[in-house]
Amino acid sequence: MSRVDPATLYPDPNARSMAQCNYIVEAKIMSMNDLDRAFPGAAGKVQPGMSESIDESPHRLDQTVLPGQPRVNMGPLAPNTQFTTWQQSPRANVFTSEDPVVVVLEAWIRTHRIIDHNEDPTLQPGNARVVDRWKCVVVVNNTVLMDKYADEIYAFPTHPYSKMVLFDTGEWYGPCMVEFLTSPQESINRMLQSIEHNLLLLGNPILLEQPKANIGGRPSMSNRPGQRVLGNKQTTGFMDPPVIHPDFMRLIEYYEGKMEVIAGMYAIMRGAQQSGSRQSTDVVSTIQDSAFIRVRATLRNLERLLRDAANKKCAIISEFYTEPRLVHVLGAKEGNPIAMALRANHFYNLPGTMDHSSADAPVPMRFKVRADAGSDHPTSRQSRQAQMERLFALGAVDIPALLQAESIPGWKDIAGRVMEQQAVAGTLGQPPGARQRTRAQ
Repeated sequence: MSRVDPATLYPDPNARSMAQCNYIVEAKIMSMNDLDRAFPGAAGKVQPGMSESIDESPHRLDQTVLPGQPRVNMGPLAPNTQFTTWQQSPRANVFTSEDPVVVVLEAWIRTHRIIDHNEDPTLQPGNARVVDRWKCVVVVNNTVLMDKYADEIYAFPTHPYSKMVLFDTGEWYGPCMVEFLTSPQESINRMLQSIEHNLLLLGNPILLEQPKANIGGRPSMSNRPGQRVLGNKQTTGFMDPPVIHPDFMRLIEYYEGKMEVIAGMYAIMRGAQQSGSRQSTDVVSTIQDSAFIRVRATLRNLERLLRDAANKKCAIISEFYTEPRLVHVLGAKEGNPIAMALRANHFYNLPGTMDHSSADAPVPMRFKVRADAGSDHPTSRQSRQAQMERLFALGAVDIPALLQAESIPGWKDIAGRVMEQQAVAGTLGQPPGARQRTRAQ
């Protein structure tokens, strides 16, 4: 799985979700060597050169972000003792490479096909149904390199993309946390700017001069530090700026509280305690679980993404793992890495010829993917530990599971010693209450 740059992906502008999308176009900048590797023989069909301009996300190597900054700034080489910088001409091309590059447009187009009773025996004669069928068209410099349906490329008849948004609002691009916090942060910045301006007046106040002082020319009236203003009074002195009203700080605290509610990061979650009170562990755990509502929504969207992407990836593995190999698997119980040996065509459930065009060709195994990113579990560490302690008190989990949930260093050795002691005492496998009654007897 790989991330696609949103700036180089052009989905259907009328679509609000993947189910409504009729086409997806991905633009890639590839060298001629990479193009010929992806599509053998393409180097002899395509003329090198950038025939189209595509969008690209700004980065630190882009000349529009840091103009005039060297991409590589090496140290001084003997006998020089000063650092030298490379000055790039403003007319220099950004794509400076010895290997020419091209723009590859990979378009996935949504089509359909009609299935009648000849293909589906469950349909009555004269009835038919319509199913989606996606087509992939790859174009480089007005040259078509591939025009195939998705089911002719791999096992599933859809595009290879899966969409992930933090907060699903029914739009193609969902909002982010920064967008929610922008408005209150702008208000705080304006108030802090006013307070800072007032403090600058204290450090460099306005001088009120006599009309007959004749110190300088007649300045314009402005509320700016360091100005001189001609007054009608006969005394010369500095003008005191207005006192900062206490409502400034109360309003800033109000906006900060709203930002904590939006982000779900309360002061008590950062370790701060309210004056004159001390919250219990259960109260803190409850606040933490209720504050991570937005995190849970993001985790649910992440689970949908992983489920959709894993289904496509498993379908490709089932179809194209046609050679013997060893696959490393992370152990589910203790996290120890183990290896699994896969034979040739391991995921096919029918023996016979591997010619997919024949009628008796084997069919890849069916599978079901379950993605769990923790959206239904307690979010805070204290809540997870309290839940495991309650299960241990009820006898639902054993000592190794409890120590592993508590993140105790060397929990395996500790659990082994405790279980040996319980075996000697005859209390192994009993819940805590039953063990105490056994010892009392």
